[in-house]
Amino acid sequence: MTHPSAVLDGYLRKGKPLKKKLSNRFLFVLASLLLILSSFAFIATSGISRTNLIITRGIHFVDAMRIVAWCFLSVSAVALLFGSIRLFRRAAAGHAAELETARNLNGPDEIRAELAHWMKDRPQLSTSLQTAFDQLQSIGRKRSRATSLFATMLVGFERQTMMAIDSVERTICKRVKLIICRAILCDPEEVNAEEVVNHQAAIHNLLETNRKTIATCEDLLAQIVEHNEGEQRDSHVEEFANIISLIDVLNDLNAQNIKN
Repeated sequence: MTHPSAVLDGYLRKGKPLKKKLSNRFLFVLASLLLILSSFAFIATSGISRTNLIITRGIHFVDAMRIVAWCFLSVSAVALLFGSIRLFRRAAAGHAAELETARNLNGPDEIRAELAHWMKDRPQLSTSLQTAFDQLQSIGRKRSRATSLFATMLVGFERQTMMAIDSVERTICKRVKLIICRAILCDPEEVNAEEVVNHQAAIHNLLETNRKTIATCEDLLAQIVEHNEGEQRDSHVEEFANIISLIDVLNDLNAQNIKN
């Protein structure tokens, strides 16, 4: 089984960096805020201790320093305002870009790599994201197992079964991409506790639907094995009916609309 950290290491070597926690703009906003506080503190102190400062430094020096402090205060306030606006815009644009990346992921390998990334970035969702990672691994193994079964058994249903399982894998990939989108939006620095709970509930529902679908695939493969054994003893009518029924169930699950 491929471990998420190994997938992430390969993903990062291809040039996808982890999101920086402290951007340059955030540091700029922080510096502006500190400069405002320092300027305000000097102005307040010079006002309170004006007489002593005049005696020790001279009135021209004190007045000049207060003018400089007021200039710093004004410039810093403007810088803080525009820096904050750009920071919030950048955060919103960042999520939009991340969501677009998640929606455009192509195939299980890319999706697993993105899951490994968000497991690092959303530790509060790591268990759920690990489950989604494992589900992708599981359906991939079942598709490989089905291929092996049809290579070694003289049974029917190969075309219908493989089409159903391939469709299941694509559907699970779509659901996992929705899970990734939920993880992106579940930013602890931007959402409140209620929104976190809502995202976690939506992720749980998607995982549960995946679990039921994968379990149905497992039942289908088990029935195919039993059908092959039944043909050898001329008793396979029940398995035949079960296989048809399970393929229909999978097709119905795949036909359902995925709701965010």
